Amino acid sequence: MRRVLCGLGPALMMAAVLAVAALALAKVEPPLRGEDEIRFLGVRALSAPAGALFTRPLLLQNRDATLLDFPYRVEGGRPARVRVRVVGPDGRLLHDAEHNLPPSQRLDAPRTWFEVSFWGPLARFEPVPLTGGEGPGPASVSIQVAPGSPPVDLYFDPLDLLGRPTDYAAGQSPETVQDRRLAVRSFYGRPQPMIAQAPLIWSRLAALAPPWLAGPGPALLTALLLGLGAASAWALVREE
Repeated sequence: MRRVLCGLGPALMMAAVLAVAALALAKVEPPLRGEDEIRFLGVRALSAPAGALFTRPLLLQNRDATLLDFPYRVEGGRPARVRVRVVGPDGRLLHDAEHNLPPSQRLDAPRTWFEVSFWGPLARFEPVPLTGGEGPGPASVSIQVAPGSPPVDLYFDPLDLLGRPTDYAAGQSPETVQDRRLAVRSFYGRPQPMIAQAPLIWSRLAALAPPWLAGPGPALLTALLLGLGAASAWALVREE
C-alpha cells in the first residue's frame, strides 16, 4: 500500500502540473509585447487626485498594435474612473473611453493567495484595446482621473539621459523627479490562445537556448521529462 501511495504521489503531482499548463495554454493573449517599456524593479506609484492628467509619448515598436495596458492601484472601497485616450502615429484616434477601475484587494483578502504577478494584490493592469492596427511609430497616451473619482495610484519610471527607464536615486520619488515616464505596456498581433502561439514560443526559447538545444529541442526535452515521470509512477504502481 505504501508503494502504491508513493507511485500515486508523482502521478498526482504531474496531473496538477499538466492542469496548470493546460489553463495557461488556454489563456488568450496577443503574441508580442513591447520591450524595455517598464523597469519592474524600479517603478514607483504616484497618487493622482481627481482631475489629474498625465500624457506620455509611446513608441509603437511593431506593426499591428492591438492592446495597451497600465498598472494602477485604488485604495478604499469605491471604484475609480479614468479616461484613456490614445493617438496613433498618423494622428488617428485609436482609443478614447472612460474606464472603471475596481478597488485593489487587501493583503489579507482570500484571493491574494492566488495572485501570481509582480505587484500581487497591490496593483492591477487595465487593458486598453486599440482600433486600427497601428505601428510602428510614435504615439501618445493620456490618462485623466475623472472628476469626483477617488485617487488612483499610477506608476512611473525615471528616465536616464538617453530616455530609457532607470532606477530612482536615493531620496527620489515620482513627486520629485521631473523626467519620468508613465508605465504603459504595448502588445501586438491578434489575441489568440497560448497554444496557438507555441511555434513562436519555441522559436524564442531556441534563440535563448544553447546551440545544441535549437529547433524543437525545448519541446522534445519537456516531453522526455514528462514521459520519464509518468513511466516511473507507472512502474511503482505495477510493482505493487
